[in-house]
Amino acid sequence: MTRHVWEEYREEVIDEIRHTPEWKELYPKRKESIERVFGDCKEHHNLRYTRLRGLQKNQHQALMIFACHNLKRMERWSWKTSSNSIIKRMFSIIFRIFKNRLGGSD
Repeated sequence: MTRHVWEEYREEVIDEIRHTPEWKELYPKRKESIERVFGDCKEHHNLRYTRLRGLQKNQHQALMIFACHNLKRMERWSWKTSSNSIIKRMFSIIFRIFKNRLGGSD
């Protein structure tokens, strides 16, 4: 077994950080924010299985799914603010990207 030169130091630092009061306060919020996004995408966007062959095609699909997920979140924020013009521009850009990828003309 080979280990990186800094592996021992990294383990010590991680253990020290994990037991601090700030970390104990922040860690439970992780399941509400970060892990929820992946869970939602797995459930609603069929990320449990791949439909495409090849790493690059699957990476492109995942990037598009997460980009759309972020756009949906931004759209929800737009109801709270009056920045609808930014959201409309973002949707038009994404629409053009999809159209070009599918072989349509711009």
